[in-house]
Amino acid sequence: MPELHMKDYTVLEAFSRDECPLCHLLYQFKHSYYTSMFHESIADDDYIREMISSNGFCHDHAKEIIEYNRGLPTAFAYRYLFIKAQSTLKKDHSAFRKMKVSCVVCSAIETKKIHFIDILKRLMVNDADTLKIRLLASKGFCVPHLRELLVKFGKTPKWFTEFHEKRYAEIIEALDRYIDFENFSLGENRPDLSREEQLFWRDAVRFMTGFTRE
Repeated sequence: MPELHMKDYTVLEAFSRDECPLCHLLYQFKHSYYTSMFHESIADDDYIREMISSNGFCHDHAKEIIEYNRGLPTAFAYRYLFIKAQSTLKKDHSAFRKMKVSCVVCSAIETKKIHFIDILKRLMVNDADTLKIRLLASKGFCVPHLRELLVKFGKTPKWFTEFHEKRYAEIIEALDRYIDFENFSLGENRPDLSREEQLFWRDAVRFMTGFTRE
């Protein structure tokens, strides 16, 4: 068996979570990114230059920044951004109109996603048996991340796609049961669902959309 490294174990551990492993890893990374940004990065000259160059944060990540409720570091960040916006507007209206947000959080997440996918690809090549055991005991990958993995992996073993075909069939079956549960015309034939089963449609959204949390 090939030697596994700490980063390999971090990726493999994500398969024990009740969600897409890659979604879990990226959510954890995003949380650590915000923590670092609020405590350290906002005082780092290189990070400040990168943030100013990106023109800020996308709508979704700006909303999350507000929800973190860290006033002082957020005030510093947006002070830099408004200084650039005001200066650009004052100097060149055309340049101001062309300003686009490239979002430092989105860029960081994309870079980390590529890193995690590279680890998964290496595990598939060097230790497919371990990866198979972890995958078959997991919830599987969401639709967007499965597409990315299939592109990155190229040729994949049959068990990898068959597992996800079965997993998505289970999701369809669970949604069908919930739809029947809401169909009161079925009378006594309505399925009896637990509270968790009644809320399963939320999981369906997550597995179709990827990388989302309430």
